[in-house]
Amino acid sequence: MKYKIGFTYDAKKDYTLEPGDAPDKYAEFDIEDTINDIHTALQTSGHEIVRVGKAKNLIKEVLAGTKYDFIFN
Repeated sequence: MKYKIGFTYDAKKDYTLEPGDAPDKYAEFDIEDTINDIHTALQTSGHEIVRVGKAKNLIKEVLAGTKYDFIFN
């Protein structure tokens, strides 16, 4: 059976530091190379992998009626 898997992540490029933020505020967030590597690894499972991105994107998609069999974060 082929599943539709939503891939959520926090990409460093999606966030900007505001004045007064600690310089390492988003240090644990992923760079594009890491996100690409995880996506590629998930694709080897043979399932449909949909990049969703951050949690706010997932909420918007679910509210719009998008359905996933699984969410991978």
